[in-house]
Amino acid sequence: MLWLIIIVFSAIMTGLLNYFWLVSIPFIILEFIGFMLLGVILYVLFACLCAAIIGHKEKNKNVVNPPKILSYITLWACQFITNVLRVKVIIKGKEKFDINKRYLLVSNHKSLLDPVFFIKGFSKMHFTFLMKQELMIWTHQNVILVWYSRIMLFSLTYREGLKTILTTIEAAKVRNVAAFPEGTRSKTNELLEFRDGIFKVAQKAKCDVAVCSISNTNKIKSRFPFRRTKGVIELC
Repeated sequence: MLWLIIIVFSAIMTGLLNYFWLVSIPFIILEFIGFMLLGVILYVLFACLCAAIIGHKEKNKNVVNPPKILSYITLWACQFITNVLRVKVIIKGKEKFDINKRYLLVSNHKSLLDPVFFIKGFSKMHFTFLMKQELMIWTHQNVILVWYSRIMLFSLTYREGLKTILTTIEAAKVRNVAAFPEGTRSKTNELLEFRDGIFKVAQKAKCDVAVCSISNTNKIKSRFPFRRTKGVIELC
């Protein structure tokens, strides 16, 4: 959907710019590419603006159920990132999900972009991911992530562990929540020790636990941009 909107925007702007005079085909192609980049930038600014406005409105509140519009903006962004990185997300066992139930999804962790692939792969489930506190520190590199995560994601803090669990329990009562119980990425094929706090959420919220395994996403860096990567998510 996002790609379609950007392509239509680029085609319209290129057509309008060249309506009154004829220019060379290569120049038109460059114009089209330029408008596509402009479309991406405008989309990012729009997403950040929505998150910033709602974030200011909900400041110092625990947002349990984010507005639907932000869920769709997030989904489109994840689809866009997946396409740019040339990642094909392969889902195995997707039919085991009941769309009418709430789930706590737990999985191993291979890449920083794993949440992106889960959101793209399970687009109809609208999962909200838990994040650890370190990722929420304001820096020039992740200012967009922090802005947006104030609404779309929950910050998993270790200093206020009980508060985080209680907030997540309330969220799991009304929507799907996902987390990586290892707490960080595993650089080998071995599972790290689980942090048991997340499983208390499923117990108190009375939601089903969906156990997934993800593989191959840690190979994106070595394969991009010349080779396509197949990220496999299997619902166990």
